[in-house]
Amino acid sequence: MAIISNGILGTFSGKVGSVIGSSWKGIDYIRSVPKKVKRIATPNMLNQQAKFKLVVDFLNPLRKFLTESNQGKNLRKMTLMNLMTRKLLKEAVKGDLPSISLDYSKIELSQGEVNGLFDLRVDVKEKDVLFNWKAHPKDKTENPEDKVVLVVYNAMTQKFQFIQIGRRVDQSHTYKLNENVKGEKIVMWIFSMNTEKEIYSNSKFIGEFVA
Repeated sequence: MAIISNGILGTFSGKVGSVIGSSWKGIDYIRSVPKKVKRIATPNMLNQQAKFKLVVDFLNPLRKFLTESNQGKNLRKMTLMNLMTRKLLKEAVKGDLPSISLDYSKIELSQGEVNGLFDLRVDVKEKDVLFNWKAHPKDKTENPEDKVVLVVYNAMTQKFQFIQIGRRVDQSHTYKLNENVKGEKIVMWIFSMNTEKEIYSNSKFIGEFVA
């Protein structure tokens, strides 16, 4: 809708049909409404859009966790989601359409000051994933009560589970792959967490498994 100044013969501002009236530095002018041009997506544009969607779909369920577990990052004017999206696009996306996928080994879910698990060993026996670790012989700052958390990602359903598998002092855990639907792809990371200070260790990628 346009506004007419000084009667019907005066100037107007706003839109009338295909014409826009406006003013710049005291000069009244009119111009035509720009035509909408439909951009045809190039193969490169479609490729970039597919990569972006892949990363965002992966990160969206992790928004709250990422905020809590990456508190030490200097974000300046960039949001954490933007930072993680940018990082994954650069480091963790492989291939091009129609075969774009994530390299899960390049993804770090948490960063922090807590020590990771010392001498962590992972073995697979049939459908069991066996975790074993030790107390650090020289590090007296380790808290034996730190929680040990396993992140289980189902690549088929795109859902995450955060499972507390014990404390640092426990030094072992067995995860049963058959708790998932047979044939589904399961991806795992592990990290330690000091619940009193609410700080985390850097996450460690464990591997990809088939249930």
